[in-house]
Amino acid sequence: MKSKKIIALLLTACMSFTLLAGCGSSKPTESPAESKAPASEETTSAGTAGSTGETTPAVDTSEHVVLTMYCIGDEGGIHAEEHIKLLNEMLTEKINASIDPVMVSWGDFKTKLPMVWASGEAYDLTYTSNWTNYFLEADRGAFMDITELFPAYAPLTYAEFTEKDLLETTKVDGKLYMVPNDKPDYTTFMYNYREDLRKKYNCPEIVDMETLETYLQAIKDNEPGMIPYSNNSTETMKNATWLNELDWSRGVDSAGIFIYDLKNPGEVFNFVETPEYEEFVKKSREYYEKGYWSQSIMAETTASKENFLAGKAAIYLANMSNSNGVYQQVASEHPDWEIGIFSSDMLSGMVERVAPANNGMAIGAYSKNPERAMMFLELCNQDEEVYDLLMNGIEGVTYEADKETRTKWIPEGTDPTEAALKNLGMGMGNQKFELGSQNDSPLVNQLKEEYAAIEVFPGLSGFALNQDTISAELAALKSISDEYRIPLEKGVIDPEKGLAELRQKLKDAGADKVKEEINRQVAEYLAQQQ
Repeated sequence: MKSKKIIALLLTACMSFTLLAGCGSSKPTESPAESKAPASEETTSAGTAGSTGETTPAVDTSEHVVLTMYCIGDEGGIHAEEHIKLLNEMLTEKINASIDPVMVSWGDFKTKLPMVWASGEAYDLTYTSNWTNYFLEADRGAFMDITELFPAYAPLTYAEFTEKDLLETTKVDGKLYMVPNDKPDYTTFMYNYREDLRKKYNCPEIVDMETLETYLQAIKDNEPGMIPYSNNSTETMKNATWLNELDWSRGVDSAGIFIYDLKNPGEVFNFVETPEYEEFVKKSREYYEKGYWSQSIMAETTASKENFLAGKAAIYLANMSNSNGVYQQVASEHPDWEIGIFSSDMLSGMVERVAPANNGMAIGAYSKNPERAMMFLELCNQDEEVYDLLMNGIEGVTYEADKETRTKWIPEGTDPTEAALKNLGMGMGNQKFELGSQNDSPLVNQLKEEYAAIEVFPGLSGFALNQDTISAELAALKSISDEYRIPLEKGVIDPEKGLAELRQKLKDAGADKVKEEINRQVAEYLAQQQ
């Protein structure tokens, strides 16, 4: 039986294991291994593991279990249920388990997931990430401590991720609560522009900000029906790109103003106080006054992508995934257009790779099936057959693939919306099995290779700010930032007056105190990493 072979492989790869006691903080102390019925004829044991003389736990798979799994996304297209059925048949054969995905919409996840995590529900798996407050939620006891469970029931993945240094920065107080995803991604944004218009108006090739501005001016002068640079009141990509260009991190605080140099993570500073920020807001004011973006930008709500695809904007600043998406949509809807891409982040010679905790999976603190949940995650990372079905769907129906070129595509004549699946695998990507889209932008693919050569993990990617003593100040700083910083960065406020006002208000609200406390915590964190 295939399930026995898979289980035996998992257990013989395990170096050693001490029977688990108390997998969750302040949770029931019954060991997962002890919570099962006595071993049956389908119980597999690897006997003695490693050189410690300790015995690896027997895995009783005689009872079929259903793993409740919370995911972010919609319900998928017409093949979504068939996809789940086929995946569950495969999982049943391999580990005698199936999954019951609970989809939480993109509009609800910020409120619903924390409620689920705090409810005491005995769910088994959940998507988690630093942008869903993984570190804070793990510290609160939302997830199971998998420090011992992980190497015992997913030994191959544990060894692989340890070698790739993906685990240390996901730890909370020295313990593991997440199995991160292993698909490289980057914090960078890139300028998507109309290469056909650049050529039409004889603009130089876009290789830096000066040549980009030449293009913007040409659009302003010659295309009265277009906005040179689409932007609105809520989009923050321009600020993020400026930080990337300087090799500065994203904010470690809720207001997003306390950052660090990627080359020197030991010192956190308030970027609003820097001369670089003064130059940034002056440039934003220049763009606003020249009409590069809308004069009513603070009232704009239309997404930049919509304006770009409608032919109303000449630039769309987007991450890698959205850049690929817009390339594919343009190829389908506007075959006469030509898209170019400029990555200003490349100019510094360093690109920030997203932290390992940016996408991952956790086991619920009260899960009754933690071993099987971890075995499922092992399959997702080590069994290409499972990975292909989980991530890509039904071959010949929702996708076709060429394994030699490591590419996939939607079958000809298939509506992409019908081929869409439930978003099950966002936390479980693994680069060794990943297939690129045949329809991806060749420019984006080229940038991926260039990024990989100069990528760095952020030095504080595992740092989680304890807000207990500065929560009031952080709330005030966030409010001030939203009210005064955003208009300044959109160019609608004259920086000669607005910057000084912003700086003073932040100072009065306790910015210095917050910076001091953050640096104290950072020093402690870095000392623990030694």
